[in-house]
Amino acid sequence: MRTIHFVLLLLLPIASGAGPFEYVCTIKQELSVASDGSLKPYKNPIEVGNTFAIDRKTGKIIGKPFNNSTAGEVKVLNGGSTKHSFEVLSVSSPTGKVTTDLIAVHEYMKGQEKTFIGVESGTGTVYSGTCK
Repeated sequence: MRTIHFVLLLLLPIASGAGPFEYVCTIKQELSVASDGSLKPYKNPIEVGNTFAIDRKTGKIIGKPFNNSTAGEVKVLNGGSTKHSFEVLSVSSPTGKVTTDLIAVHEYMKGQEKTFIGVESGTGTVYSGTCK
């Protein structure tokens, strides 16, 4: 885990708060879709506590579970503002089956720390946490 943090520090300079160039996010909760359609916490979440970094210009993400370095398409859908979320869509097809990941960082929130929500379509997993 320390190696990942070191690499993140080298690749994406950390600004004080949500900088103009990147977000560094920490996963606080990991949910799955139950058979009744409700969201349920995983009994043994494996991603909680993990961090990932998002390049705000390109949408590239380093770190699990949203690493999109091999995605076929990465698109910043919304650059974020005082009224809108920053949103990134990643489309992959590693096995021929298309999967998408969507992350929304709530840029409109006041203060340096912003909440986020992310969805992995391939696993049906929903993540939430905070970004700086």
